[in-house]
Amino acid sequence: MPLRSFANLIGFQLVWFTCVLGAAAGMPWLGVGVLLGVLAGHFVFPVAAWRRELALLGAAALLGMAAETLLHQGAAVVGYPPQAWTGAPAPSWMVALWINFAATLHGCLAWMQGRIPAAALAGALAGPLSYWGGERLGAITLHPDPVHWIVGIGLVWATATPVLIWLAEVTA
Repeated sequence: MPLRSFANLIGFQLVWFTCVLGAAAGMPWLGVGVLLGVLAGHFVFPVAAWRRELALLGAAALLGMAAETLLHQGAAVVGYPPQAWTGAPAPSWMVALWINFAATLHGCLAWMQGRIPAAALAGALAGPLSYWGGERLGAITLHPDPVHWIVGIGLVWATATPVLIWLAEVTA
């Protein structure tokens, strides 16, 4: 694995755990700050089309805000304990996780480009697992019926992942 992809993977994990554990501990802005630091490092490596990379990250933020609002307010699949809530329409740390994911699409997850069915399957499986991990760590609550939240989150991520992959392809 090239150094850039490895650093990208480590940065992704660092932001994910900081966002989730920070939200669970009542410090929901901590992960956003770490994301900004990781993104600064992300742009230290040569990014051929940095304006398009910023556009991808911005699109991921908007998509994430819409998806999290749908999952929380629309489908009641995800809830947030008081210490993790940073305001409507979606917690800032959750939007940061979407940006964090998009930052991997030209890095450690670049292999998914051109593989839209694989991206949909990966989203359908990894999305619910990630939220389940977030619940186990105390950052979110999930609907009491596992089928409800697995299907809801799986559908969102099975749709969003290919969209973000496509955006990554056109911003390459």
